[in-house]
Order: sequence, then structure tokens, then C-alpha cells
Amino acid sequence: MRSLISHMAILFRFTIAGAFLAVLLSFALPSFSYDRRLLPSPPVAAEKIVGVELGGLYQAYIAIRGVDGNTYASPILGSNIAWELGSVSDDAFDQPCSRRNKSRLQAVAGDIIDCREFQAFGEWCPSAMQSIAVSSTGQLWELNTPQPCVLFAVQVAVFFGVVGFILGLVFLAIRRLFASPNEVV
Repeated sequence: MRSLISHMAILFRFTIAGAFLAVLLSFALPSFSYDRRLLPSPPVAAEKIVGVELGGLYQAYIAIRGVDGNTYASPILGSNIAWELGSVSDDAFDQPCSRRNKSRLQAVAGDIIDCREFQAFGEWCPSAMQSIAVSSTGQLWELNTPQPCVLFAVQVAVFFGVVGFILGLVFLAIRRLFASPNEVV
């Protein structure tokens, strides 16, 4: 009975270690990666972000004011950016960029005169946190920061938990194989 409890304790530790490692990795890795890119230019140089409207899944619409005083809007969805005269709804999302994301954008864009941050709706997992900035030259820059996904973390934790359990069985088998005949394993 004592060896059964010892074996179960070893299997439990391996299983928990595998699951913990999986959760740790799935939540830590997205915070270290980000993607910066220059967005296609609007018809005129931008001077201010008027607002961001969240649309369907993984969709957002951004409106900027150009140096000519007109407002231009476009969906921000991959590389499909087509600027047109117009605006977003009055209840548009208007959150300034975090200091961390603003400095990440400044590293490639130079001086930033306006910056907005938003997160579109995701289906199973949250969409990436997006930051849009207007540089002093009127260019628009985008920063995408992936967000951790609880559903993915649970799936990976279950997988690595099973892997940990199997490694625990292998460990016990090796331990039994190399145990001396008098030793109780």
C-alpha cells in the first residue's frame, strides 16, 4: 500500500508539473511577441485619430482626421485597408495607448502625435491588442500584441498533463527496472 501511494504521488507530481509548464508557457509567450507595421497611407497625411469602432469578429474601423480637415475611415482587417471619406459612430472606442506600446511604436515611427489602443472581439480567444499611432510625419503605424487565450491554455495544460503522467509512468518503470531485488519500489 505504501508503494502504491508513493507511485501515485510521483505520477501526480509529474502530471501537475506538465500542466503547470503548459499554462505558464501559454500565458507568458504572447506577452513577449508583438508585430509593428506601417499601415497604408490615407489620401492625405493624418493629424489625429478621431475614433475606433469595433465591428464583428476580429474587426475594427478607424477614423482619422487628415491635414486637409476631412475625416477618413477604413476597416483595419489584415492588409485590407481602404480609406474613404467618412467617420465611425459617435460612441467610438477612445482609449489612449499604454506607455509600453507607445514606446514600442516610437522605436520605429519616431515622434508620435496621437495613439489609440483597442481590442476587437474574438471568437474563441481574444483578438490581439492593437495600437494605432499617428507619427509626426502623418504616417499611421499599427502594433499588434497577442493576448493569452484561456481555452488554448486549458487544452495545452490537459495535453501536457497527460504527457507528464506518461513520463511519470516511464520514470516508475525505469525505477522498478533498476531497483535491487531486496528494495521495495
